[in-house]
Amino acid sequence: MSDDPGSTRPSGGPPPPPPPGGPPPPPVGGSTVPPPPPMGAGVPPVPPPPSGAWQTAAEEPAPSGSKTGLIIGAVIAALVIIGVGAFFLTRGDDDDEASDDTAAEVTVAGTTAPQPSGELPPPTEEPDGLGDDAELNALANDCYDGDMEACDDLFRDSDLGSEYERYGDTCAGRQPEGTLVFCTVTFPD
Repeated sequence: MSDDPGSTRPSGGPPPPPPPGGPPPPPVGGSTVPPPPPMGAGVPPVPPPPSGAWQTAAEEPAPSGSKTGLIIGAVIAALVIIGVGAFFLTRGDDDDEASDDTAAEVTVAGTTAPQPSGELPPPTEEPDGLGDDAELNALANDCYDGDMEACDDLFRDSDLGSEYERYGDTCAGRQPEGTLVFCTVTFPD
């Protein structure tokens, strides 16, 4: 303990911390570099700019007659109206297309298939010699008799590349092979 009766510090111990607002303690190792001055100490204040000097954009008041914002808003509104109008004009209603029941033709993948007409043309190919499967032969006969769903079933249920598949694809010879159109679509009921 120290010789001072009011001291609680043991003798030879570290020095007490400095009082608040006082200088910081010297660094360990005895460096003699002075500490930096406190913030704001010894720095003169920046004077305001003289009147009539330049101003930043944030400080610059808007001219009283400025219509830039109004013009930009009007342009945006006009573009929105034009876009909405174009949308409704190009949606298209199919009223101006021909709607008679005559058979038209469409070309798909290099082949021409008749468009739906309401009338079922007669078959042009007999269901003979397609294979030995009794179930598929029954579908082929129904297809020949005008059951377009049986033609589509025959096409789907038969082996890829088989005569059954080809026969179902042509709707018993009513459309060319390879049209990629089901018989029930080309010849609806």
